[in-house]
Amino acid sequence: MPATLNHITPQTALGANLVPGGATFKVWAPNATAVHVRGSFNGFTIRDDALLVGAGGGYWHGYIANVTDFDTYKYWITGPAGPGLKRDPYARELREPNWDCVVRATSFPWHETGFRTPAFHNLVIYQLHVGAFYTPRPGHTGCFLDVADKITELAGLGVTAIQLMPIQEFPGDFSLATTARTIFRRKWPMGWTTRISRPTSRERINYWPRETWLPTRWWI
Repeated sequence: MPATLNHITPQTALGANLVPGGATFKVWAPNATAVHVRGSFNGFTIRDDALLVGAGGGYWHGYIANVTDFDTYKYWITGPAGPGLKRDPYARELREPNWDCVVRATSFPWHETGFRTPAFHNLVIYQLHVGAFYTPRPGHTGCFLDVADKITELAGLGVTAIQLMPIQEFPGDFSLATTARTIFRRKWPMGWTTRISRPTSRERINYWPRETWLPTRWWI
């Protein structure tokens, strides 16, 4: 018997999404004849109860019980060229050495700050790459808190907005990220967790004087 359609609705998002008791999986594979989910929750084996159901339009979806946060998985897709493992294009995180996809809860504490984007005629945009903009630790890429350390200096130059270059996963550690391999997964060394000794991102953002805040479409 294939995966059930529990928790599956027309609004079910692509990728792996945690729901009570497990997770929903949805992927677009228009040339596939079968799509299984192989993961740490089923020993990475091919199981009938992890066979996704065709939803029309090239989509496959299903609900798998007992999937939890930080479980890993890949799709086993059968198509014209035969079966094989494929990463989920919507994976939010990858794990070495096999670049398995990681199921992650969407737990960021989004909150209202009262910020308003400057009027168009007041926009002075500074484009930067998080990993290369400011690297105070030799041999390590920069991270978001490194950029945060320079917010006041940028504001002092008259910059009113930041445009980030791609932050998605790419091969290697130093790059301008024009070779992104997974568009929904940010480059891990850029993340907040690389600066555990610093205050949390929310504490730092709330600490900055409002007149020095700069808008980006991703992290402020």
